Amino acid sequence: MNGYSEADGWEVTGLDWKTGETVHRTIFGHSNLGNGAYAIIEAFPNGDLLFNSIGGPFRATIANG
Repeated sequence: MNGYSEADGWEVTGLDWKTGETVHRTIFGHSNLGNGAYAIIEAFPNGDLLFNSIGGPFRATIANG
């Protein structure tokens, strides 16, 4: 999901659907480019994200590790 917090700004947060545990966070910061503007975030087969922001779509590379 895409959300905002005062501490970190905009972020994409991944949850484990069974436990509710946070399993991933990509922090974009306080710039509005991290605002997903209610768009659907799509996942590529390798785990990267197609993120549609106010600034247009971009591919967010997710490091596996």
